[in-house]
Amino acid sequence: MRAKLAFEAWPKPDRQFWADLTTRGHPLDPAGALSHLRPATLDKMMVSYGRWLFWLGTCEPSALEEAPAARITEARVLAWIGACAELAAYSRKMYLDDLIRILVAIDPDRPTRRLRHLRKQLNEEARINAGGRKIGRIPSAVDLVIAGLDYADAGVAAAPSAFERARRLRDAAMVVGLAMMPVRRRNFATLELGRTVLVAPDFIEVTLPADEVKNARMQVFILQDPVAGLLRRYLAEARPFLAARNPEPTAHLWLADTGRPYALDYLTTRITRLTERLLGMKVPPHFFRDTVATTLARASAVLARGVPAILGHTTARTAERHYNQARMIEAGWDYAEVLKEIRSADVD
Repeated sequence: MRAKLAFEAWPKPDRQFWADLTTRGHPLDPAGALSHLRPATLDKMMVSYGRWLFWLGTCEPSALEEAPAARITEARVLAWIGACAELAAYSRKMYLDDLIRILVAIDPDRPTRRLRHLRKQLNEEARINAGGRKIGRIPSAVDLVIAGLDYADAGVAAAPSAFERARRLRDAAMVVGLAMMPVRRRNFATLELGRTVLVAPDFIEVTLPADEVKNARMQVFILQDPVAGLLRRYLAEARPFLAARNPEPTAHLWLADTGRPYALDYLTTRITRLTERLLGMKVPPHFFRDTVATTLARASAVLARGVPAILGHTTARTAERHYNQARMIEAGWDYAEVLKEIRSADVD
């Protein structure tokens, strides 16, 4: 159910309404209903709509001959979301939310009460299940950095070929870099040298413009040694080797084995597998944000107050949630120590 129809394969009416909805026009011309959204948000909505079209074309091909708004019926949408049952509730909620926004933009008078009720149910299910997905998968950010630095030394030294050395050095730099600047995966994958990444003599500055960040708040990270040193080594040794495998030059910081920029899903898979190899647990890119928040919260309440700025949150609610999570972790450790003492006393 993750398959999608590429924009070029959308029915012509769908491509036309999307162009109408997203056109910005001139100051005196009417703008499209979705033209105010950031490019990253529009890209996400295109993916959701492409998945809706793929499912519809597979299950009811004749529906693609109908007008875009007419084919979005409650019965079909409910069936589509039901067919995505193997996906996480948050993913289903996101797809449904995007489809509702598109439908309202096309036809503002269409009733969407049942669809919004389903979205509310999925949102609650996602909230309940969110914690369970992360149990045992939120290591200390310090452990991630140390594991990445060690891999850059011992792992790279043990590589059997120049290509494998470049891959391992890049992988180590990605783990350490993401642990030190826990941005969302799209921002991480699209970092560009000379634009969002500035390599200075004494440090490396990473700046995410407000129009590229989910909540429209600019983020800035200053990386120093040993993290900056590892990134410089990647830029000097691994990246040129990988870039030579791609005839098309690119300014993207992170290059896949082909020398091309990472696709988002492959970047997620790569980092998740790498953390499992280094730490024994699968930590996808978005969980790195939890590792930083939890690490700071466990260190002190003062440091916890800096979490919103680091993660780019507008309020301290998320920081407080991680602080509470850290308190629960500490309580669990204390409980384990008590049990250990009791068992030792029984043995004696």
